[in-house]
Amino acid sequence: MATATLEGQKDTTSIKERTKMAAKRYLQHRGYEVRSSWESDSQFGYIAKDNQGVAFVRLLSNGIEKPGLPEEPLMSREEFEQVACRALASSENHDMVDMPVRFDVLSLKVLCADRALIRHHIDVLSSSEELACAC
Repeated sequence: MATATLEGQKDTTSIKERTKMAAKRYLQHRGYEVRSSWESDSQFGYIAKDNQGVAFVRLLSNGIEKPGLPEEPLMSREEFEQVACRALASSENHDMVDMPVRFDVLSLKVLCADRALIRHHIDVLSSSEELACAC
């Protein structure tokens, strides 16, 4: 667990939570509107909109102990699409229609309590096929 002093109190936010916060800040800084998060099995990610459509962003991290960025064990197209179907069927995402859908991966290496190195692989499953959400 990472600890740091903040206004005289100990911050006991876990590396996992710090990783999630760093990824969300990164996406927001890049102009994404982070709408919600998703979780399935041991995987976590964000649903975000940008000027190109809806991105389902999977988050990978190997914490602070391991060297380098985490490997990218790909979710299958089917796994990504199942996440997208569940999320887009939700009432909180009712306005995400008539726009392209893509799948990104953020690989994050925690360097210290307040720094991380991030690799953003945009449209990780790109092919000639297009996926969109429409009504």
